[in-house]
Amino acid sequence: MTTNTLVRGIVDFINDSIIDDSDDCEALLSFDDRVVPAPLTKMYFAFLIGEDKVNIINADTEDCCQTTEITVSMNCYAPPGESAIGVCSYAEDVLERVNAQYAGIMSGYKIGEAVIDDYLKALKIPCEMYFRYEQCPAFNISESVIRPF
Repeated sequence: MTTNTLVRGIVDFINDSIIDDSDDCEALLSFDDRVVPAPLTKMYFAFLIGEDKVNIINADTEDCCQTTEITVSMNCYAPPGESAIGVCSYAEDVLERVNAQYAGIMSGYKIGEAVIDDYLKALKIPCEMYFRYEQCPAFNISESVIRPF
């Protein structure tokens, strides 16, 4: 599983299973301020491709394993007039459902403090999701050649 695949899966899951074709909310893979109407007319969950950290374990054996830790950043943008408490509560509900969907690899999430985005003049709530999983075997070392599985 790549970081890009994981983030795309989360965006699809939110749009298909949580939002339910709602016109007042949308999850986006990337967020471009130039295409978003100002003032905002709906809520956006805007994802950034995450950062990953890979650790090789059992490197002294023929079949090597790796542990991958991924941090995915998401900003929740809400139209003017929305309650920060209400938006945080909705974001937490979405993150809980993502956590349930990715049980076993999602190790938690964090919701930041609500601020006003200077460019959009809208409520912005930064969030992070944490994932950790092992791939065993991740690759095979044989005759000094690494062959991915």
